[in-house]
Amino acid sequence: MKRVLTKELKPGMVVARDVPDGKGGFLLRRGVPLSAAYIRALQERDYAWVFISDDASDSLVVEDMVSSYLASSSLPLLRSLRRLLAANSQPGTPAGSGQPATEDTAVEQEAEQVSCVVGQVLSANAVTAMARMASNDQTLLYHGLDTATVAVSFGMRLGLDEASLRSLALGCLLHDCGKTLLREHILVLPLLSEEQLAELRRHPLLGLQVLRELGLDDLQVASIVAQHHERQDGLGYPRGSRGTNHISSAQQSGRIALAAEVASICDTYAVLTSDTLAGGRLEDHLVLRSLQRMSGTVLNRQLLSHFLNPRPLIPVGMFAYVQSGKNAGYRGLTVRRSNRAEGQVVVRLTQDGSGAWVQPFEVDLGEEPEVQVKVAFE
Repeated sequence: MKRVLTKELKPGMVVARDVPDGKGGFLLRRGVPLSAAYIRALQERDYAWVFISDDASDSLVVEDMVSSYLASSSLPLLRSLRRLLAANSQPGTPAGSGQPATEDTAVEQEAEQVSCVVGQVLSANAVTAMARMASNDQTLLYHGLDTATVAVSFGMRLGLDEASLRSLALGCLLHDCGKTLLREHILVLPLLSEEQLAELRRHPLLGLQVLRELGLDDLQVASIVAQHHERQDGLGYPRGSRGTNHISSAQQSGRIALAAEVASICDTYAVLTSDTLAGGRLEDHLVLRSLQRMSGTVLNRQLLSHFLNPRPLIPVGMFAYVQSGKNAGYRGLTVRRSNRAEGQVVVRLTQDGSGAWVQPFEVDLGEEPEVQVKVAFE
């Protein structure tokens, strides 16, 4: 953030601090891009200078904000998630029951892994987008971090590979970045008119504009930004895409991408458990009830079932590749559950390590537990 004389202002610069109108209101709000008309209005009213977002200095501040927020918030958030999942798998578990020391150590290790994944996606362009979010409204940045934390944790339980985890983390971090381009400062309004609601619902498409501007061309990130408000029943926005309520890495035209369905669940969970929610954070049983009510209509039913299962469980229907054993490097698809071992899957392999197609054959991880497999969005 830097102070810029009004005579040096240029269209496209972003206001970093609210500009008061001298009457108890505001002429311009933080996060608003300057237009020629806005600059002219400032000059006509004899404003000497305005605070303007400066990507270089703002980025340094944001990196510190991310590090501090993850250090203070990721562990409590993941502890809360584990408590909720345990209560779901063992009904009757007291809400305040403590975790064994070994379990707490596991959560601490998970928080470190999450922070590591998030740290890997903080490219200069990603941090620029996050700086704009923080300049517009710091809760946008913090909500993105909460969503990414929950999503990476879920992704690790699903067995996602590193590339998919990074795409998921970045998409969740930036899923609301389009709100920085809203023409009206409507995020703080308690009630929205029909016109303002329509404006708010433009933010997923505006988010794609931000990604293009900054050269962030990851397809999974774009899917998350564009589709995190789509619903399984087709009543979401911005395009009314539908889901299948099944897990599948294969992208179909007009359908919601799997990465976006993962992000939607984690976004919803982060909202329901936020301290900024009207009336305060919901109790665990109310969070569970809310998620279950949205199953099948808003959220992918099969995917939500995996989310609410505390055990690591590779899903059926995902692209997979072998990490170890004689078939290391081979790729294929998880096709069904193993009858040999609970929680394991059968993988149908169709490509060798060089990418060449082979006669399909199946590997049952229940019969070969030493074989390690990772799954991917694409």
